[in-house]
Amino acid sequence: MVCCLSLKFIITTIIAIYGLYLYSYKCPSLDRGVIGDGVDKVLHPLTHHHNKVCDGLNKGVDFASPYVAKVQQGLDQHVFAHPLAKQYEVESKLETVKAYHNAYVWPYVVKMFEYIEILELHLCEHLTQQWAKLKLLISKYT
Repeated sequence: MVCCLSLKFIITTIIAIYGLYLYSYKCPSLDRGVIGDGVDKVLHPLTHHHNKVCDGLNKGVDFASPYVAKVQQGLDQHVFAHPLAKQYEVESKLETVKAYHNAYVWPYVVKMFEYIEILELHLCEHLTQQWAKLKLLISKYT
């Protein structure tokens, strides 16, 4: 039972990190129209997959945007407008945390995303080779 729960946790974590990788790192790079990236788009074996998944992610973001706006409006009315939040300057502290995150944490996250991209390419190549071997084996026995 514990093994099954940990397996579910691992799979969920991998899917969440991959979704974050696509949404935060890969999808914005696909949207750029720079000529230098054009070569990368042609040579990258997963471009079609990334385009499809990024389209789905963008549709999900468009669907969730009104709900996120309502939550943000509720936070503005009930949390940030509270006298204690104003007294302790919660919004300015959140901005400070965001600035520290962008300065110190985000470069390491981008480095991790670059490693995920390399891992993704190696995994794609390996699975393509294994699929070709399996097709050859099946054709040999049929």
